[in-house]
Amino acid sequence: MKKVFKHKRLCPFVLKIDLKMKLTVLLVFVTLFQLQAKETYGQKTKISLNLTQVSIEQVFNEIEKQTEFKFLYNYNDTNYDKTISIKAKKEQVDAILKRILVGTNVTFKVLGKQIILKKADSNSLGALKNTKARASSSTNVVQDITISGTIVDEGGLPLPGVNIIVEGTTTGTQSDFDGEYALKAKKGAVLVFSYVGYKSQKVTVGNSSTINITLIEEAGVLDEVVVIGYGTQKKVNLTSAVQMVDMKDLENRPVKSLTEMLTASVPGLNVTINSGAPNAEPSLNIRGFTGINASAAPLVLIDGVPQDIRFVNPNDVESISVLKDAAASAIYGSRAPNGVILITTKSGKKGQGMQVNFSTTLITSSPIGLPDPQDSNLDAIHRNNRRYNSQQAPLFTDEAIERMRQYIAGEITTTNIILPNGKYGSVYEYNANNNHYETGFRQNVFNRQNNLSLSGGSEKTTYFASLGAINNQGVYNGPNDWLKRYSSLIKVNTDVTDWLSIGASSKYGRQIVNRPNIWNQGQNDGSVFNLLGFIGSLPDYDDNGSPNEFSIVPNLNGLSGGVHNTIDDLWLTGQFTLKPVKGLSIKGDYSWNVNNQLTTDTETVFGSYDADGTPKNSRRSPPVDKIEKTARNQTYHNLNLVATYKLNLKNHDFTALAGYNEELFKNNTLSAGNSLFYTQTTQSISTTYGDSPFADDTIYAWATRGYFGRLTYNYKEKYLLDFNARYDASSKYSPETRWAFFPSVSAGYNIAKENFWPLKDAVSMFKIKGSWGKLGNNSAGGNYTYLPTLGTNSQTPVLLDGGKLPYVTMPGILSSDLTWTKPRTIGFGLEIAAFNNRFTLEYDWYQKTIYDQIGIAEQYSEVLGTNPPNRNNAVSETRGWEFSTTWRDRAFNIKESPLNYSIRAGISDYIGYVVKYEGSDSGLRNQWTPGQVFGELYGWTSSGIAQNSEAFQSQALWRNGWFYPGDILYADTNGDGLVNDGQGGYWYAQGDRKLLGHNYARYRYNIALNASWKGFSISALFEGVGKHTKYSRQKFSYGDRNFSSVQNQERGYWSLNNQDAYYPRAYHTNINNDYLRLSNDQYALNLAHLRIKNVNLSYSLPSEVLSRIGLRNLSINVSGENLGMVFNKSRIKEYDPIQIANDFLTYPPSRIFSLGVNVGI
Repeated sequence: MKKVFKHKRLCPFVLKIDLKMKLTVLLVFVTLFQLQAKETYGQKTKISLNLTQVSIEQVFNEIEKQTEFKFLYNYNDTNYDKTISIKAKKEQVDAILKRILVGTNVTFKVLGKQIILKKADSNSLGALKNTKARASSSTNVVQDITISGTIVDEGGLPLPGVNIIVEGTTTGTQSDFDGEYALKAKKGAVLVFSYVGYKSQKVTVGNSSTINITLIEEAGVLDEVVVIGYGTQKKVNLTSAVQMVDMKDLENRPVKSLTEMLTASVPGLNVTINSGAPNAEPSLNIRGFTGINASAAPLVLIDGVPQDIRFVNPNDVESISVLKDAAASAIYGSRAPNGVILITTKSGKKGQGMQVNFSTTLITSSPIGLPDPQDSNLDAIHRNNRRYNSQQAPLFTDEAIERMRQYIAGEITTTNIILPNGKYGSVYEYNANNNHYETGFRQNVFNRQNNLSLSGGSEKTTYFASLGAINNQGVYNGPNDWLKRYSSLIKVNTDVTDWLSIGASSKYGRQIVNRPNIWNQGQNDGSVFNLLGFIGSLPDYDDNGSPNEFSIVPNLNGLSGGVHNTIDDLWLTGQFTLKPVKGLSIKGDYSWNVNNQLTTDTETVFGSYDADGTPKNSRRSPPVDKIEKTARNQTYHNLNLVATYKLNLKNHDFTALAGYNEELFKNNTLSAGNSLFYTQTTQSISTTYGDSPFADDTIYAWATRGYFGRLTYNYKEKYLLDFNARYDASSKYSPETRWAFFPSVSAGYNIAKENFWPLKDAVSMFKIKGSWGKLGNNSAGGNYTYLPTLGTNSQTPVLLDGGKLPYVTMPGILSSDLTWTKPRTIGFGLEIAAFNNRFTLEYDWYQKTIYDQIGIAEQYSEVLGTNPPNRNNAVSETRGWEFSTTWRDRAFNIKESPLNYSIRAGISDYIGYVVKYEGSDSGLRNQWTPGQVFGELYGWTSSGIAQNSEAFQSQALWRNGWFYPGDILYADTNGDGLVNDGQGGYWYAQGDRKLLGHNYARYRYNIALNASWKGFSISALFEGVGKHTKYSRQKFSYGDRNFSSVQNQERGYWSLNNQDAYYPRAYHTNINNDYLRLSNDQYALNLAHLRIKNVNLSYSLPSEVLSRIGLRNLSINVSGENLGMVFNKSRIKEYDPIQIANDFLTYPPSRIFSLGVNVGI
């Protein structure tokens, strides 16, 4: 007999809906609190008892009163009427049971809220008895049955991790690595078996306690649901260029942002990491930078709303879709001229008990690509030779070079001589041997990332909440180089009725960045380049401990001040979904965002002192203390209302969508500052006394409004048609030109659905598709293109009435018809799925033409007195293609468990060129000309290094300069007797120059490998560039430039004793002989490479182990990022191609290793 269970449900979530009240925070926290109160009960429960001379059964009854545990047992197993006494204070239930069952032959097992007792030597529970039902034996009850079984696929292989839920309840479990499961359910209950990639099954519990299941694999990519604009669609029915990111590529990556994780994820999605700084964010573009004057950044939507991707916790992401062409993006109108990235965050699941997930990752990073300078004495000799070749006096005396040798040999320990006047010698009399990179950078930095989430749901309400924290210390050897980022997400959705559901979400992010203020050195990311010029004999700190007056390392150490930036980003969203009739869904959401940013920039004077203690003028210290504070407040409002109607008429499926969108953005920025602190301990504007205080503010706003729609048709998933349109308005343009219509159409034909298709058994999808679309771009031209604006200035350049007065400048002439830039895209594609969808292939070709770009202003022959108007008079075009393929399969069994693996590869390329540009007939080289290709790099043909003066006869006629043996020879390729760069200035009139390549990455490709066996999994991600040509007028093309030190890997300069050298003679650059380093084919760099981007190894504990320790999952992972090169075509192997591409003007990249732990409860 069995106890009658009264199922306790959650209190219903009841709200009185008031359209004016802001539901967001209240809905989130009230619902989450109620759900948490129920779902966390499954943790260990403690109670207090004080019972004297009672039966064992009475103890059971008291436990049931104080808890929600229910006892099941056979009354004949032992004497449950035995009298005992028990005292317990906040003791766990299982400990109490062990005490009262001492001396009996009964054991117990806790299953959820059930406590099952049985004889120790019995393999069967026997007749289960309900303690209260025994006193009332006439009560009829429905008994629970322990259901167990094995779940396998069609090949008979066990499936681990299958979800089994008792329909209509929160009771559920998962299968273990052997596919086995067990749970309790009533007779007549319905068990739901679900697993990713397989069709769900429902089974009704009968008399049998064993239910074995064979799950049938879904059609894979054919049934994959893809997130698109304002909805979802089966991938098999897509006709536009949309691709999903494989979320497995994002798991356990030790990087600080989601943007970095997107590297090498989707062909055509270009992620460029220009800097390794803690706060640096990679740039994104879809299908390339090919516009003349507008941003190429895509629109990034988080849960349907434009948001800052920096504050998206990668652990919160459910899916990512990339919308590449106009057919997919047209529904977003003017905000999506460069494609769209749709990011959907996780939500709770109905009928799922609370799940708590925690992950922590320990990270170590070290800078890569730091130069390896020569010893200081060799560096000094090279610098003297460079001066000699430039007819200039040497910098270092033989005595100074000898002291450097002695210092290196340990024969002397001081870094400079002291002159008779008690001063240090000059900058060229130091004799240290200093590697500035070792003192300026830390070789190992330790960081940490932590993430916590909880999720679950009842029959009507779901919830998800998360917290994330990143502590990212930079590699500068100082205190002011770090980033801290925190994020939180709370989402709740509840079904109020069968036809109404409401939801709310709250997202919050905070980012704090500190970086050193490298005074008078430009951006701090340029420190590696700045250090290249430092003389190796200079110490960072003199022998008396004072910062050396020339070294930048004290700046990296934070002595010259710093920049502190804090950003707070808050989003609140409320939404509803109405389903008034079958097939019709009406969704609405409103989002409000406030973004506050405060930046404090301080410049601090620090002193350098001579050997006798007198102050010196440090070249690296700011001349005066300064402080500037900038406060920015931005607010954003977004409203969406979308109605979707789906209709099925036999084999004809129709979907119609209509919607409305409105945005409003406001910015208010205030800056103020002054110089000269009263005290260094309290650095604020109020503690300054300088005579040049300043204040400035920036205020602007913009708004958009749009109506949009979609009509989709498919017949048997064979004939596919899709229409999208948007009618958009932007406040940036005049009322006469601010509205524009952006339509698109796409179609597809899945030949594999035809009866005549001869490869039905092998190829399940063979879809050809084509698309055309028109978009708008309102990012060019400013926020007030139709309003004349006055320029304000604080002081006149000359004295007026005895002083410099504030003044305004006359506004420029405005164009009355200035309007949108209008990209148009045409594309064709092919999609194939074969061999039971183990093999997939996608290919897309596209042409994007951008009309009405803002080109050169109209030219006026007379003196105008102000700026001429801008016009929509430029056109550019891009052509490109993308290819990707995937193979997924099970190789063989190892110890009766399958080895699963997958291989994914992708490649893309594009090229852009000018179609029309006003004024292109001017012949000026700095004007775009029709046919000119973006990013082309032209240069001369090198015919070697001159061994004598006679080799320069033709070149001497070209420019007024001096040529000497050891200089580069340039070939006269057009036979006109001169070496020059052509006449007329047009891009195609290059004279003796030829096309060397393109100065941007082409043929980007990626390879992803994955394998798993039981709880082990390993993955590797490779990122490559097939073609990228770089010519650097810095030191990298020639290994030598200006004041640069020479690295060990850059030896081999021409001299009379080394005439077979690779590099030409070294010289000290000046403006008159810079032509000695003109771009040419010999010294241009090939930056093609294949990088090991990430390798990850993880292990998950089996379910039988997890059940013993009370966990749902536990996994450990080891990961590495930027592990090295498979190949690097650059002759300078020591540097990362990214560094060379940016002329070393960026913060160095890092090699990263991590150890992570993921725990699920």
